[in-house]
Amino acid sequence: MNRTNIFFSRIIVFIAAVCSLVCGCTSGGAQETPLPKNTPQITPAPVTTEAVSEFPTCTAPAITDAPNHDHDSETVLTAEQISAMNAAFLQFPGESAGLFDLASFKNGISAKRLKALIAQGNLPSANGYVGQTPLSAQQRNEILNNRALDAVQGHSDVRFGFCVQRSDLRSVPFAPRVTSKPNDRFGDTLQESIVLQNEPLAVLHESADGKFLFVAAYFYVGWINSDSVALCSSFEQWQALLAPENDFLVVTGSSFRLCRDPYEPLVSELELTMGMRLSLAEKPGTVKSVRGRMSYDNYIVNVPSRAADGSLKFIEALVPISRDVHIGYLPFTYSNVIRLADKTRGEIYGWGGMLDARDCSALVMEIYRCFGIMLPRNTSDLAKLPEKYAADVSSLSTEAKREAILSQPAGVILFFPGHVMIYYGSDGNDLLCLSAAGKFAPVQSSATQNVYTVEVCSLDVRLSNGKTWLEAIEKIIRIG
Repeated sequence: MNRTNIFFSRIIVFIAAVCSLVCGCTSGGAQETPLPKNTPQITPAPVTTEAVSEFPTCTAPAITDAPNHDHDSETVLTAEQISAMNAAFLQFPGESAGLFDLASFKNGISAKRLKALIAQGNLPSANGYVGQTPLSAQQRNEILNNRALDAVQGHSDVRFGFCVQRSDLRSVPFAPRVTSKPNDRFGDTLQESIVLQNEPLAVLHESADGKFLFVAAYFYVGWINSDSVALCSSFEQWQALLAPENDFLVVTGSSFRLCRDPYEPLVSELELTMGMRLSLAEKPGTVKSVRGRMSYDNYIVNVPSRAADGSLKFIEALVPISRDVHIGYLPFTYSNVIRLADKTRGEIYGWGGMLDARDCSALVMEIYRCFGIMLPRNTSDLAKLPEKYAADVSSLSTEAKREAILSQPAGVILFFPGHVMIYYGSDGNDLLCLSAAGKFAPVQSSATQNVYTVEVCSLDVRLSNGKTWLEAIEKIIRIG
């Protein structure tokens, strides 16, 4: 059943006549269409009692019985439609949602705009700690002065390049973790996001000590280690390297490492993570020698690297065809959303990409990147997507929200302030979601627990204020 055309009409009915809603439930068990030839077989992890720890995060029925995913294998949007949607997102909500058209920096940036972007990141106003040591006033001044705002004059040229290693994106040019309480291992008030390898960047400014660059990615601005960026010789070179059509691989597994390379340490055991894109150096099936190895049963890709002078260079590397990769973007189906989500279950939560992990919005963003969909990075920015995609259900009763969600395919995005999750399907009347969760109170408890895990849980878990997640949900975000 194609629910795309009836989604928003149902939402309108929910709001206008809550009690009289007629919903299309997800209990139909639609038949899955086989994925295209190049699509990795992403097998959903079984939901079993044995996989549950001593303090369950779900109600018992949701754990012991496989949830109803109601996989929808119909293509939601074509590649052309996704490209047009991404371009539209850059116009609205655009920079108000942290989305940047990097090509708009081709002719440089004004001092006023650059200073405004830099000012978006700042030190915490309250106490901050580096480990167990309070951040001193002198340190604060040194960090702020390192932004080199006095060097921002008139109109600045912008350089373009690529990220060459998974890197932190900081709110200010300061690498050590700064936390709101001493020795917090899960927090960092300066951590904005992670930039994946091969991410296109516009380089807007440089720190006073030269160790950081202020950059724009399509989804954020912030400070990155200078050694993590390789610069192109021109805007035209950079633009030409934005791999067109299907001349690239997309990583569709949560993560994996390349094989050891005895000759090239820069790609030896290199970690590739979900949503990363690497250009193909040769057509699939090409057999040749790469540093003493024949490329049988491997894709040959170009891995971006930084030359001694800071310029961009590429190193050929072999990606086994047995790994979770796809030539070009995956077809955008909600069945594929769930298959990708299942690859992340049980992993550690990482605020802003800390711990080589994902927080809630990074999880959603990186899953959807596998289809070429460029979503905002932060939860609050996701909620700014046009009403066509983000239906406001904040005024509905809890039961009406339940019915509204039940009418959706597993794989849509659910939002409440501070958190986003992927709707995972239903088990009877119990709604499930998959998310990278920091804390919540389980269904059968009022005590908030430190979860810090990517897991499937009931929407009946609770916030610290006592509300269930279902009660707190304000928007259903359905792309397509």
